[in-house]
Amino acid sequence: MFLLEGEYSHYKGDEIEDIYSQIAPVINFLKRKLRDNKVISFDEIGFSDTPSEGLKGIEGFYFDEEGSVYKNLDFNPEDSFLIDSNKEKPLSLTFVLTKGLPQGSARKAYYERHKASITLRVDLDAEALRKYNFLLSEIPKHRTKPVEYAELMIELTEMKKRLFYYMDPYLIKLVTVHEMVHWLDDLHDSGIYDLHIDEDRSWIDMVSEQNAILHQIQYLKSILDEDSWNKLTLVEIFVLVRIRRDFIHGILQDIIKNPKKNWATDFSKKMKKYNVYSKNTLSFNPDKYYEMGLLADKVVYRNFYLYLRDNIF
Repeated sequence: MFLLEGEYSHYKGDEIEDIYSQIAPVINFLKRKLRDNKVISFDEIGFSDTPSEGLKGIEGFYFDEEGSVYKNLDFNPEDSFLIDSNKEKPLSLTFVLTKGLPQGSARKAYYERHKASITLRVDLDAEALRKYNFLLSEIPKHRTKPVEYAELMIELTEMKKRLFYYMDPYLIKLVTVHEMVHWLDDLHDSGIYDLHIDEDRSWIDMVSEQNAILHQIQYLKSILDEDSWNKLTLVEIFVLVRIRRDFIHGILQDIIKNPKKNWATDFSKKMKKYNVYSKNTLSFNPDKYYEMGLLADKVVYRNFYLYLRDNIF
């Protein structure tokens, strides 16, 4: 599955696909509901003590006391040297689907070193889900009122877009790659987990985080054709692999202050070393990104991601 090359661990995509295939029944069930304009009740997706037919019949999924849906995922690496290592530190994988926060929340995934466990968590946008269900209930009242009906359908489409965002298979696979790399770096005691390039810099300058980001970029490159890949700048690549917008803001600020040598030029050298460098990587136009409002707020940032997603994939 994953192969080591120097201090970096490299993976094969088949294992990521296998992991996602175990999550897919839940995601596909929810997406079918959205596409068919069907109500998605908390009871139906397991957010109650007695879930109804929806997910109850999907083998291997359980419901905890708070109503979250979860499943323990199978993981059986075929590489013999990984199997030998796993005898001492086997990896446990868990998928969790939750209601999310009242204002919606981002997908979370995390690796716990002391447990050798990875949790892949999808937090539904609870506010969008409630609004979606309400709008569906309003459709019969407005069918004979063309203007109001059109406005309602536009709003319904927006709520569906917000919900689809949290169910994106690409994003789920992307965070799986990130956390699996942390586990492998730790598993093989590469010595990089707690190292910093510069003690005065932030999370994105931790060697282990840069390693995981490089793998996310490698995954992105693997699913794009060559022309699409080479059109992307580093900022666009970072948006597509879901780097936090405040870090992208810092990178752009650094480019403006130090146009010849900056964080981006240093990181691009690692991209070249591991063959994840696009021809357009260092083509920057910081003013363009500010004008687009890329960093204005998380909704605008998410919409820019969706714009790239729709036009690149």
